[in-house]
Amino acid sequence: MYTKEVLCSKPKCGKPATYKIASPWNYGLFAELKSYGLACSEHFGDTYREAQGRAQLHEPAAEEAVGEIGLYRYEKGKLDKHLERLGGLDETGRA
Repeated sequence: MYTKEVLCSKPKCGKPATYKIASPWNYGLFAELKSYGLACSEHFGDTYREAQGRAQLHEPAAEEAVGEIGLYRYEKGKLDKHLERLGGLDETGRA
């Protein structure tokens, strides 16, 4: 289990990440969250919009299934499957 402090992925921010921007991903029986970035409360909107742009650049392989990008509450030491998807913030991130 990863327990180190994880920082916002915005360059020069340095604040602890509070959000994970990710989409459900699976390849056969293997499933996890495909991470597009980690963000503090100040940068989650920018990070979310950047993730949407990057996702459009890469089509999944035929064997892969990639779901919609969402915002998850990042909690140090929790596995992806235990992270809470935050409804409502998705629209805020798009603005």
